[in-house]
Amino acid sequence: MIAIDGPLTPPDAPDDLDRLCERLFTRGAFQKRCKPGLSQHGYGRALRKAAAETAAQVSHLADTTPIGKAIIPGTAIIEAFPNAFLGVLLEDERFAMSKAARRKKFDWLYDHAVEAGVFETLLGYVGWRNECLLQKIMAEYDHERRAAWICLLTAACAAVGKSEAVGDEAGGWIWLPSAELWAAWARNGLAGNRAAVSARSSQAPV
Repeated sequence: MIAIDGPLTPPDAPDDLDRLCERLFTRGAFQKRCKPGLSQHGYGRALRKAAAETAAQVSHLADTTPIGKAIIPGTAIIEAFPNAFLGVLLEDERFAMSKAARRKKFDWLYDHAVEAGVFETLLGYVGWRNECLLQKIMAEYDHERRAAWICLLTAACAAVGKSEAVGDEAGGWIWLPSAELWAAWARNGLAGNRAAVSARSSQAPV
């Protein structure tokens, strides 16, 4: 199982595709807590290209048993979004504390996840009860290695069938921890955003 921190779209998706999985995290509480950049324009398109190239380079390392909702046919390669992965696991009161600058948001989320015991809970949930591994994750301060740890945990959740894939077949899926671990604000927020997006779609002219 390989998780890539970048927007993965189906091979035939147009460059300007507005992805549902991204739109669902740009509304409501997610907007200021773990909002993704939209990947259909500007720098986002470059990220899509880089993610696709990365997937192509590592596809020979992935399990040949495809995972459900895999974007790349015949592989176990999925999309990670570290900010949302951590954000949905933090309780509402955490976000009432001092806010992080946008460019430091991920590290702010990671620090709070350490304080809140998120990693201990998550490792136990996926069956990886290992004190040495836990301490390595909690003691990490390098930004890039922290992101790599979250990609590993994203893959672990998917590999054991304890994940939540948010999105659709047209635009791809963002993989997160199982919804039963999410804070109430995140579960309610996603449900509300899905309803809003669905209502908006039904009102669009035919």
